[in-house]
Amino acid sequence: MKTKQEIGSRVRVIRLKLKLSQSDLAKYLGVSNTAVSSYETGDAYPSVPSLMKLVQLGNVTVDWLILGHEVITAELGQVEIKLVKYFMQATSADQEAILRIAENAAKVATLANRP
Repeated sequence: MKTKQEIGSRVRVIRLKLKLSQSDLAKYLGVSNTAVSSYETGDAYPSVPSLMKLVQLGNVTVDWLILGHEVITAELGQVEIKLVKYFMQATSADQEAILRIAENAAKVATLANRP
């Protein structure tokens, strides 16, 4: 496994690419601000659940996050970044409502595209 500092630097890359504060990332991961700081400085490894959330959030592979073998697979646009920030700041109930709205919008778009 790579050093804590190497993994920490990739955690920081994900956070900065998404223009998130350490506090925003901590909320998303369900950890303290201190934990995120410890990951980024190499003082601690993220837990496996946190690693998996980082992979999903950053749109990266586990190989890249842990070993540095691959590059970030896609850049998020400004709209996607705003959506992620709003979603992360929402309460659990509001997050569920946002997901329902998105699912309904996708269904409407699918129906609208049918011949």
